[in-house]
Amino acid sequence: MSFRNCIDDAERSGEITPDQATMARDLFDDLESEYQGKMNKASAQAKAGQDTFDTLRRQAIRRKRNKVAQLRAWQQISKNLDSYRDRLGRADPFRAALAIFEQDTSSTFSSVTQRIEEVKSEAFSRMSSFLSEFRRNLIGEVRQKAKLKNVAREVFGEATGDASASELAKAWTKTAETLRKRFNMAGGAIPKRSDWGLPQVHDQLAVAKANYLPWRDYILPRLNVSKMVDETSGLPFSPQKLELALRDVYESISTDGMNKLKPGGQSSSKSVANRRQDHRFLVFKDADTWMQYQEKFGNSNVFDTMIAHIDMMARDIGMMEIMGPNPRATTTFIKQTLAKKAGVD
Repeated sequence: MSFRNCIDDAERSGEITPDQATMARDLFDDLESEYQGKMNKASAQAKAGQDTFDTLRRQAIRRKRNKVAQLRAWQQISKNLDSYRDRLGRADPFRAALAIFEQDTSSTFSSVTQRIEEVKSEAFSRMSSFLSEFRRNLIGEVRQKAKLKNVAREVFGEATGDASASELAKAWTKTAETLRKRFNMAGGAIPKRSDWGLPQVHDQLAVAKANYLPWRDYILPRLNVSKMVDETSGLPFSPQKLELALRDVYESISTDGMNKLKPGGQSSSKSVANRRQDHRFLVFKDADTWMQYQEKFGNSNVFDTMIAHIDMMARDIGMMEIMGPNPRATTTFIKQTLAKKAGVD
């Protein structure tokens, strides 16, 4: 039986959804087409089938894990809504709902805001020497800009001979890795990459003004394509899929995510648990190519980039730890729970 037949059977039996079946067929076809140029047809089909199966298995495990995490979050939130008491000892599920998001002196549970600040505080404590070295002066300028470039090079694995920059780069790497692990524990799936350097900050207007082909032609020679991975399969990109992926990245940046909106205004953007994979998608060859791109299409200030990354990771971690891997679904759950308590259908 061919692998495609296996997909068809799994869809008919309800083991996978129609969307999952479509994704599996597309992935199998892409992989088979790529492998056929490197091996005979039978071997290409066998390898494409195995890689597609492995991808589906990983995705199924992660969906199951996140489903459990989401249910646990809802159970905890239900408990918090029921147990909340105001200063006079009265139950108030509506104020309890607000306390889930913002700190409330009457609550006995952590809010999203508190958790975000906790994650940021822990991250910044690991980066204390960096913050002390490069903190802004009275007129808002970052100190020691020249050394910041050495830090960037050390982060990308380039020895500069600057011992201080090397230590500061290590502090950043450890902090970013700690955040990655905590993000994944909360439901995310950011892959580990020992050679990951810095995230990108994109200037939406500059990218949009450039148009796609000039943007692609500028960024592509600066990317280490061999280290870029298709997040769907966990495998390297074929030239055809890389072109599609870069176009999608361009559209997402230039429209500020508006390309992810479905008709009627409903967003089809990724859940929080998937979002931060994007920051590791574009892999630059070295610090110089990263800085060249940032100078033309983003922000080349390493200090700002690091601080922004910590802020965004802390926000997402705080949201997921309190509200589960899909905070939007949890917000709907809270609204429905309150409606039931108020007797509203």
